[in-house]
Amino acid sequence: MKTLPLRSRRQLLMLLPCVLAAMTLSPLAAAQEAKIRIGLIASLSGKPDTAAGESIRGAARTFVLEINRQGGFLGRQVELVEKDDQSNAGQTSVLTRELIEKDKVVAVIGLSDTASAMQAAPVCQEARIPLLLTAASGNVLPQSWMPPALPDSFVFRVAASDSVQQEALLHDILDRRKITAIALLHDQSPEGLAGKESLLNEMTRRHVQPVVTVSLGQGPHDGSALLRQINSAGARMVIVYGKPATAAMVADQLQRSRFVLPMAGSAALATRSFTSLARDSAEGVRMPLSYLEHDSARSKQFTQSYQQSNGGRSAPAAAIAAQTYDALQILRAAVQQAQTTEPEKIRDALEDLQGEVQGTLISRYQKPFSRYEHDAISAGMLVIAEFWRGQVRFSYREDAAAAVEFRARKGRTEETAK
Repeated sequence: MKTLPLRSRRQLLMLLPCVLAAMTLSPLAAAQEAKIRIGLIASLSGKPDTAAGESIRGAARTFVLEINRQGGFLGRQVELVEKDDQSNAGQTSVLTRELIEKDKVVAVIGLSDTASAMQAAPVCQEARIPLLLTAASGNVLPQSWMPPALPDSFVFRVAASDSVQQEALLHDILDRRKITAIALLHDQSPEGLAGKESLLNEMTRRHVQPVVTVSLGQGPHDGSALLRQINSAGARMVIVYGKPATAAMVADQLQRSRFVLPMAGSAALATRSFTSLARDSAEGVRMPLSYLEHDSARSKQFTQSYQQSNGGRSAPAAAIAAQTYDALQILRAAVQQAQTTEPEKIRDALEDLQGEVQGTLISRYQKPFSRYEHDAISAGMLVIAEFWRGQVRFSYREDAAAAVEFRARKGRTEETAK
């Protein structure tokens, strides 16, 4: 055997630690590379209240912790890559590109509101990366990216759209409570204008119209004049759409007045954004929700897991937390069915899921999506909730009793089709 020269042997010995270090680190590097990354964008700062964003992040962290204990996706650990858009929709497209191009995520979830979702959606569509919205309710989502406008869509939603919420809300007001004299109040925010238009469309479909529609400007309002206008129109119910501060102002004025009228609004009223401002005035205010914490073992298990994953804190918006958690369970089922993390094949699986999605909170989701339907939640899956002694509760005992059962996706009911 030929012996290496002394100088060569010394050089080899000098390189040996580096070689050994590389051999030692390579399994770790490989393990890190093997992780499946999911991107998350939410509003975690920049607002007086960030209930939606905190609930999105908290539920996603809960899911990732649980799924990694079970072996992850396809035997690989899952990593959550979080981005805070600071309640600035203008940043969302940049953050979405960063998740896709730099962080190499296989999907993006979250988005706290419609404005942010509208910025993320075209980026994901262009990059052909699945986007699962879990809080944004605007009717324009995800229809703007659906066939036939585009050959295929990568934008999905596991949240109740404005029209779905209003279908459930009007079913409660018109059919169950028999109230037809409705005052519609809205502000000039995107939420207020979109909510007004959507509600007017749904009321037209139901062959009713508001007895009065009031546009509330920015800043202080003349509460007495507003209440006189509502009362003189003969209103027996008030529906409010807009920023939480607008809804809280109306709730406060209704409570202080001699005109005792019930009030309702969107699912956003079930968040800390509204309750921290309305306080006692929130009593009795109603809204449609996809999920409330209840007495089933599954609900209790999720609440406990959420708290364990988030420093003992509960979800500030339980419905948004449940929607995010369910969206990730649907994503898991799609990856499992596709047997790959290739985004286009995940999208294909999302549109044609086989069997029930397991481990969820709102529904077992039999085919939650199809080629022409990317909204997973229908009006039949919602319940009507209200504030009672500072807590959100079921408005009807039968809904509370049925909460232990999963609500299946349904089309319009016979009552709402009238």
